[in-house]
Amino acid sequence: MEGSLKQSAPGPSVDQLSLSSSDADNSPSLMDLRSDLEKVARRFTRRGKPFRVWREYTNRVLVALFHDLCRKLEVTAIIECGAHEASASREFLKNNPDGEALAVEANPYTFREKTHAAKLDGVRVLNAGVGASRGSAQFHIPLKPDGSITPPDASFLKRELDNHPYREVTVDVETVDSLRSRLNRNKALALWLDVEGQTLEVLKGAHESLHGGQVKIVFLEAEVKRKWKEQVLFPEVAAYLMECGYVPVACDGELFPNQFNVLWVRKDQFLMLEEQVVAAWRKISRTTPWFVCSMWLQHAISRLHPAWSTSKCGSGTA
Repeated sequence: MEGSLKQSAPGPSVDQLSLSSSDADNSPSLMDLRSDLEKVARRFTRRGKPFRVWREYTNRVLVALFHDLCRKLEVTAIIECGAHEASASREFLKNNPDGEALAVEANPYTFREKTHAAKLDGVRVLNAGVGASRGSAQFHIPLKPDGSITPPDASFLKRELDNHPYREVTVDVETVDSLRSRLNRNKALALWLDVEGQTLEVLKGAHESLHGGQVKIVFLEAEVKRKWKEQVLFPEVAAYLMECGYVPVACDGELFPNQFNVLWVRKDQFLMLEEQVVAAWRKISRTTPWFVCSMWLQHAISRLHPAWSTSKCGSGTA
């Protein structure tokens, strides 16, 4: 797929955009991120198929980097929250035949139609939600005008623009810490989170695993524009993970500019992963101008890791 994309002129570098974060502040703020998003949105207009192809391409690069770093960090197990088809768990086991994978899906309809089939590939599956504490909660499944179910966008939260009725079901809720105890090889864990606005709640339920260092790598979906009522946005999620000792290393542009995926590793392991991270950045930069999420992440990394220069990623050159 990479070969089918046309080369485009390199975009502005980190320095050229003059990011608004203060060098004295090691936690980029919501104001900083919004300002930078607006700045780049004014400079670039991307519409039509080429941009969609690019967004899909950046996602494939990020997913490949996730699995590459899992091997580098010798991860032995993965917990996939909001698993849907459990694609991350399946791929993990394909690369790690001796590993363990637990795919957790809250939507009972999606679980029955999609997730359960992953058992055939050796994935352990569970129909439950994941949150900050164990218990049960109401899960909201949007309905189409004809009353049929629309599995995408189902969540414990209701959508900000609520134009459709919901079917509410009660589901059990686990935490990452409680789920980790179900795994035998749980000393080196990967988390994959696609939880529709509940990312911070899931991370809070992984408190022991994050602070104890058992979680080596985190792949999560991030939003900078509110899609769900009472949703916590990406800058607050980022601040929490940084407090736990993790740093962002790469992101994609899957649903840029409002939503994207971000890859995190432990701060004390970052420099050993430099070769793989730089290679991923270069793949993305060869195919499109830099977009603001990348620049913001690079800026955060460079301040947290003075020894690692963002110039190593290049700006459109291999």
